[in-house]
Amino acid sequence: MDRRVEKVDPDKGDGPEGRSGAGAFHLEELGEGHPPLVLLHGFGASNFSWRLWAPALKERHRLLLVELKGFGRGSIQRSRGFGPDEQSRELQGALREWGVSNPVLVGHSFGGGVALMTALALQEAGAPATALVLVCPAIYPQRLPPFIAAARVPVMGELLFTLLPPTVLMTLALDRITHSSVQVSREQVHGYAEPLRSLRRRYAMIRAARELFPDDHPGLLRRIPSLRSPTLVVWGRQDPVIPWALGARLTEDLPDARLSTVEDCGHIPMEERPEESLAPVLQFLEGVAKAATD
Repeated sequence: MDRRVEKVDPDKGDGPEGRSGAGAFHLEELGEGHPPLVLLHGFGASNFSWRLWAPALKERHRLLLVELKGFGRGSIQRSRGFGPDEQSRELQGALREWGVSNPVLVGHSFGGGVALMTALALQEAGAPATALVLVCPAIYPQRLPPFIAAARVPVMGELLFTLLPPTVLMTLALDRITHSSVQVSREQVHGYAEPLRSLRRRYAMIRAARELFPDDHPGLLRRIPSLRSPTLVVWGRQDPVIPWALGARLTEDLPDARLSTVEDCGHIPMEERPEESLAPVLQFLEGVAKAATD
């Protein structure tokens, strides 16, 4: 059974300033099955990112596709912030409100960082995630891509994000994060640009870029080796945003992780190489589900 749960007005956000919990996000539910999968998109993206993976995933799992605060149809009320640490704190509350326990957290890029932070917090609270799937996650210190770096600069960020038409902005961004062999389609451009037709949403994205780094990033990195949930790390070999070498490092730092490399692929494996990137995910989830029933 597929359910689309509208949590916020697509332009106005979730209501009074300071609201937290499930109301901070936009949620779509698809399919049924255990364990549930919670999917978290990347910076500047939305649930549109998962459209090529979702049909196969929902055949065996309940999917909760979450649009984070400041992105897609998530809340644009500032509340306590849009950074990954605040996103993670509110997601933990939202999972309780949605009645979701021991999920598989699936995160891409920015959402991968949120997924990892959430998994660590859930484990420390005695309710660990069943597993993680991290797709090119943003975790370690690195050089920021131009798209995000420009948004963080006062005045420049406002000019770039408010004067350029959304389709132009997304064309520039997608061209710079995909592998050179991948042709960005008109469907992709319009799908990613749709939320940015709201000027208020573009300002929310600027704020998110300026709150990008967790309050205690060094502390987060020190906690990574303590995570016990089995993890699949999926990475494009030619990722121009977050180098593949950081995927190898993450796999070494996590005690129970494996790395799946997608060749001829940049920063969005589920877009650029949907079948090749999804195959190891399905295999991994099959093993996770089997282990949960043994």
